[in-house]
Amino acid sequence: DTDYAFDGKILVELQGFTGPYYPKKNYDFDIVDDAGLEYDTVLLGLPSENDFILKAEYLDLSLMKNQIAYTMSRNMGRYAPRTKYCEVLVDGEYMGVFSLTEKIKRDDNRVDIAKLDSIDISGEELTGGYIIEINENFTPNDWESDYLPINYATCGLPVAYKMVEPRIENIQPEQLDYIVAYVDSFEDALHGPDFLDTAVGYRNYISVKSFIDFMLVNEFSSNYDSYGRSTF
Repeated sequence: DTDYAFDGKILVELQGFTGPYYPKKNYDFDIVDDAGLEYDTVLLGLPSENDFILKAEYLDLSLMKNQIAYTMSRNMGRYAPRTKYCEVLVDGEYMGVFSLTEKIKRDDNRVDIAKLDSIDISGEELTGGYIIEINENFTPNDWESDYLPINYATCGLPVAYKMVEPRIENIQPEQLDYIVAYVDSFEDALHGPDFLDTAVGYRNYISVKSFIDFMLVNEFSSNYDSYGRSTF
């Protein structure tokens, strides 16, 4: 254990909402220099970045479900996190097999969208890019859907939206108003009587083929978080 492909400092925290309660935990980490500043580097052949997750895959005895789903999505031409299997030791204690996984974020090699600056508050610049997470994890929600979740019969939690890009503490009021109104308008169109109308229906708001691909991957993989939690 002295021939390292990478030897450096990281900032690490437990990752996930339920994951920290399991014996084998997920870790979210950033690569930093001696001053604590993030910098990009290549880990196990993944594209250069500073933000990664070590997924324990604790509930998946095969350790393969995430990898298969992500690979299926990439083979469809969509972005999905790239992964590499690895074995993890912490302070000399063997923790098991993990998946080194790209964290979902705005990046040329990940979610390749435009960066929103604080001055982008009107016109075409206001329209993107945004990354939103659907996740009820008992932290403050940035807004909630007006409609019941898909599992409303067994779950009293709302469809909770949280801003990922830009973060809620950095987003301008005009930007938040825009993306909230856009998502709300999509949901209204989808639930409305004219949902199939090509002019005012749901197709006016989304890339239909990408939604179909997303649903195929989630149904094929029996993803129990589909459509209501841990979804970007």
